[in-house]
Amino acid sequence: MPAKIPDLTEALIGRFDDHHAALVRQILARRRHIHDAKVVLDELIADQPARLRCPADSCIAAATPTQAASRADEPNRDMSPPVSA
Repeated sequence: MPAKIPDLTEALIGRFDDHHAALVRQILARRRHIHDAKVVLDELIADQPARLRCPADSCIAAATPTQAASRADEPNRDMSPPVSA
């Protein structure tokens, strides 16, 4: 993207007013906020003990936490999600 900035600058001459700049500032601020939130969440997840993390391919699929707990207590139970009729 940085390599395209001169081309974008040239293309927007005369077409980019103050209200466009205000909109872009808001969009960039939201993007920074989302990125910062993701960094914080990634750190929180990384700090969790391994026993609390659940790899996507081995999570218990259930509709509610109660169902998940009851299914997890049953040894040798098929952990695939229930099939709707």
